[in-house]
Amino acid sequence: MQVARLPYHDTTNTANWLAIDFEPIKTFEFPISLGQIKAEPTLQSIGLIKQPRLSVIRL
Repeated sequence: MQVARLPYHDTTNTANWLAIDFEPIKTFEFPISLGQIKAEPTLQSIGLIKQPRLSVIRL
């Protein structure tokens, strides 16, 4: 991932939040399903598995 746009104010929220747009540096040849991610033992501790309704997660 790389930064596609410098931080800017998030107009969808009344709080003083910033948003940053990212873009991939390299894409996968084939999409990876959530089932494949859940089946991988080394990924069991990531937020995507532990909390299914996330808008922002740390990887």
